[in-house]
Amino acid sequence: MAILCPSCGSTTRIDQAGKPSAAHNGETRWRHCNGKVRHEFATLEVAASAHVLEGLMVETAHGEDAVYERERLERDLNFTLRDTLSPDEQFGIVNAAEANLTQMVHELRRKGVRGRTVRLRGDLVAQAVDRALQSAAHSPASSLDRRRAYRQAHVLYRLARGGVDGYAEQFVDAQDVMRWLEGAYPRTVHLETTAPQYRRVDVTRWHPLRSDAAPEPQRVIRRSGSIRGGTDDLERVAFSYRRYARKVRRAFAGREAANTTAHWVTQWVLWSLSGQTVVRTSDLAALTTQTIRRVDPIAYLRWVIPIKDLDLDEIWSEANGLVVWPSPKLVFEPEAMADPRRDDDALPRGAQIVRN
Repeated sequence: MAILCPSCGSTTRIDQAGKPSAAHNGETRWRHCNGKVRHEFATLEVAASAHVLEGLMVETAHGEDAVYERERLERDLNFTLRDTLSPDEQFGIVNAAEANLTQMVHELRRKGVRGRTVRLRGDLVAQAVDRALQSAAHSPASSLDRRRAYRQAHVLYRLARGGVDGYAEQFVDAQDVMRWLEGAYPRTVHLETTAPQYRRVDVTRWHPLRSDAAPEPQRVIRRSGSIRGGTDDLERVAFSYRRYARKVRRAFAGREAANTTAHWVTQWVLWSLSGQTVVRTSDLAALTTQTIRRVDPIAYLRWVIPIKDLDLDEIWSEANGLVVWPSPKLVFEPEAMADPRRDDDALPRGAQIVRN
């Protein structure tokens, strides 16, 4: 539907120089009319799909029906995309996903679904988001830098909510990720593989006793300036376990027993730093990266994509590296009764190295 100028009735066009801004219930755009006076005005535009999705029921992972809520989808994207997109960009992805959902609802109506309530499988909602992210990753309207960010967001979302062949399954290992990348971005990823370098991988089993046993550092040292600008200053800030634990949980989004596994990862890392009241953020990040790599390859990829700013070919190479150079496995077995204090071998007491 064409939007006419409220002052003279002429046709209008969107001001391409001005960025649309997200509002709670729509998107604000600046427009110019095509008349002689060239009036300018703003519009608050709401996706036409909103009324179609009212009352939509979505099947949850537990097999129950829940009313579709846009806010829930927004929270899920904010958690899984790990700050790769701006708020405005995430707003646009949600709008595009809802447009895809609207098409699905219309298709069901054409196939004969009647009644006020329409039900969709939960994986179809994820597919709608996937299509929106992949479309944005290929859009010529975005700059090269932003298309890169959309590609990262697409991979992060797929790793958290889907698998090789769709959203009704999960990725099992790094080889699954490589196969999916080769299919989703065949012209971008590097396809040269190397055989694994190890015939067997050591396994360390840790038997933690208490869920909050690890001591925490008091301060962390981080950079507060720019290395390029010559202002590479260091500052000390209080260590926040809550903030650190949330970052780790975001890496494990979509994985089995995600919150529990993420918790034990933080405990292992903090035990490895026990006795240090002041730590550098770089040391904390490096140790966390090494630990997650030992625990879950998919969570590892979700952890390193934003912090290493990886593009598709680099993500593929990182996944290939997990296959070629696997880290020793770290398995948590909290049911065993063992004190998790450190011993002479720099392992929590109760840890056992098992050679397969």
